[in-house]
Amino acid sequence: MFSQEAKKHQVRGVVYDGTMRKPLPSVTITLFRGTPAIKPRNAITDSAGKFIFDRVDTGTYKLAASDIVHKELQQTIRITAGDVDLDTLFLNSKVTTLGEITVSSKKPFIERRIDKLVLNVESSAVAAGGSVMDVLQTSPGVTVNDNIISLKGRKGVTIMIDGRPSTLSSSDIANILQSLPANSVARIEIIANPSSKYDAAGNAGIINIVTKKIRVKGFNGTVNASSGFGVYPKYNGGGSFNYKENQFNLFGNYYINRSTGFSGYTSKRIIDSVDFDESGKSKTTSTSHNYLVGIDFQAGKRNVIGFSMTGNISDSRFKEDFNTDFVKAKKDSSLLVDNLTNSDYNNMSWNLNHDFRIDTLGKTLSTNLDYSRFTWNNAGLYNNTYLNQDGLPMRDLEMLRNNSEVLIKIGSVKLDYTHPVNKRNMTIGAGVKASWVRTDSDIRFDTKNGAVWQEDPGKTNHFIFDEYITAAYLNVTRKIKDYELQIGLRGEHTHNKGNLLTGNIINSNDYLKLFPSLFVSKKLNESETLNFSYGKRINRPSYEDLNPFIYYNSPYSFYQGNSFLQPELTNTFEVGYSLNDELLVSLNYSNTKDYFTYLTYLDDITKISKETINNFKRYISYGTSISLDKELTDWWHVSGNLDVFYEEYSSFYRTRDFKNALINASGNLTNDFSFANNNSVVLTGIYRSPSIDGIKRNYARYRMDAGYKKSWLNKNLILKLAVRDVFYTYRKNGNNRIENLNVEFTNRGDTRVFSVDLTYKFGNQKLKSRKPVQGNSDELKRIKGLE
Repeated sequence: MFSQEAKKHQVRGVVYDGTMRKPLPSVTITLFRGTPAIKPRNAITDSAGKFIFDRVDTGTYKLAASDIVHKELQQTIRITAGDVDLDTLFLNSKVTTLGEITVSSKKPFIERRIDKLVLNVESSAVAAGGSVMDVLQTSPGVTVNDNIISLKGRKGVTIMIDGRPSTLSSSDIANILQSLPANSVARIEIIANPSSKYDAAGNAGIINIVTKKIRVKGFNGTVNASSGFGVYPKYNGGGSFNYKENQFNLFGNYYINRSTGFSGYTSKRIIDSVDFDESGKSKTTSTSHNYLVGIDFQAGKRNVIGFSMTGNISDSRFKEDFNTDFVKAKKDSSLLVDNLTNSDYNNMSWNLNHDFRIDTLGKTLSTNLDYSRFTWNNAGLYNNTYLNQDGLPMRDLEMLRNNSEVLIKIGSVKLDYTHPVNKRNMTIGAGVKASWVRTDSDIRFDTKNGAVWQEDPGKTNHFIFDEYITAAYLNVTRKIKDYELQIGLRGEHTHNKGNLLTGNIINSNDYLKLFPSLFVSKKLNESETLNFSYGKRINRPSYEDLNPFIYYNSPYSFYQGNSFLQPELTNTFEVGYSLNDELLVSLNYSNTKDYFTYLTYLDDITKISKETINNFKRYISYGTSISLDKELTDWWHVSGNLDVFYEEYSSFYRTRDFKNALINASGNLTNDFSFANNNSVVLTGIYRSPSIDGIKRNYARYRMDAGYKKSWLNKNLILKLAVRDVFYTYRKNGNNRIENLNVEFTNRGDTRVFSVDLTYKFGNQKLKSRKPVQGNSDELKRIKGLE
């Protein structure tokens, strides 16, 4: 190895198991010098055990190879001229140390890869005694508002657990992530602009939570219990387990959540010269059971067969009371509304998967078969009392009732093939997928006349929706010197039909769309990286939004779906810069055609407000995201995110074109202070500036959270005390103003919560790399509330 001193070089090699003599994927390779000012570089071996470092300066280095199972191997290398090929490194149970320096290899918290951000949760200060939600709230580009998770300012994020889309409502997802200990998670993958390998649905990206699974024999797991109190009490608990014996690996989890939520609200609608002054409160009591059970079978050295079943059983009781005063100079009359709704929700999903490792060079073929079944039963009773200005009844009590039954069935088959071309540092991926969906919604409304209930034909309907999607993709990744490139193309053909049986109205769509993606990453030097990405996405309406049924609220307010909704298409561009994986800066631009969102229309004659969902002409957004994750001292860790975006909605409302635009910002700052004897304090500040959504404008919101953590038994027993929204400032206020619509609203929920959380880990905690991927992610997220 002889060359000029200024030339940059490549260091490459392959890692094998010293006993089994087979390639080792997911091994951490660290390249470092003894100079503290030079940040170590990290790489991860691929499925063939290979790793590469590009643009390495001449000099003497230490190279360390380790994973959580094998003993660390260190080797001294010297670069003087030409590239360095280390050939094969063997990891075994004995410690091999070459040289005088011993380094404990620790992955950085944030790793920037060509198509995603990887958060190594074990390296996060927040993870020690915190929950997965605690980590997410301080993650780059992630915003959590009212249990809704957004990414780079965009809602509708797909939440995956071990590569499988969650089949839970947004509130259940939030409860699970809040009760799931962060130390049970290996990493979180933030995919703001998914490649062509993923379903093209959704314009807000993917967050994949990869949990730990055990590869050593025996039984182990985690149990967790917590309680909280705001206006009403809340409880949740559960645990996860893993049992491995010979070729079998059994795993599962179960979580129960029982909570009571509160909301107090006011609104004022000015119609002609009459004020509709509304004030009320609601109370929701719900119990949910969420579970997962699965088994993996190692059928020889190259085949793994897995089966899993997930489910959610929940019931809720919603009670709402509000009063509307009709004021013209003085109060003219009033309406008292008393609503009571009981809902039962049951969903189950089954997954059968097969991973076939074709050869030792990294060729793989994976197959996923999925089937999901969802049922929802809802019964509602609505009482309306009309009073004159003296508070006396003006007419008989008005009573309505609703009985609804919804059945959704989803099936899919998916095949993925990976073919590495090692001589060219290239990997080719290809796959196909077919899916089908049927929803059957039977909505029945009755009005009581005297002592007799009679069907209300204006609100009753029966709607059946069928959809078939076939897809194929090709994805190519290649490394060329300082660059890493990934280019892909996905095609999806969609055919669907909606049939409103009660009105004999049929609406169908048939279209083929292509979705290209491009990623470019350039290593500027050992600490700086520049990235570019482009992707085209489609966001199909949820099944509930396509159903033109009426969701009744009061005689003057209701919601109705829209069977003529069209999917929205989004083109997204992003340029990103990272420094030492601690400072991340990105510039983002997205342009969405046929963007759909909720609009409120006011009937001039009946004075009834109808909220429905419609397609806009266009929605554009551009701005910047900045995140910092830094150990300031050995006892003070700080992390923060700031997103600043310009948003613009343009469409047609009733009689004219309109445009609604605003610059908005959101940010959070977390300080984690560690003290002796495993004590720590966490302080988090959150701010959301005024924002818009269609014609709606939301005012600024802010809050502060505080927490205390203490651990015992080698950090296996962890106690956490926390207060969310310490000063009770996180209220939601805003307005809807356009043409004849003028509404001001205020909503104050159960945001200040005191909680106590206890977590205990038992058994040996070691990672297993295999994670089957569920194939029906596109369809699952379109069930209302599961996004």
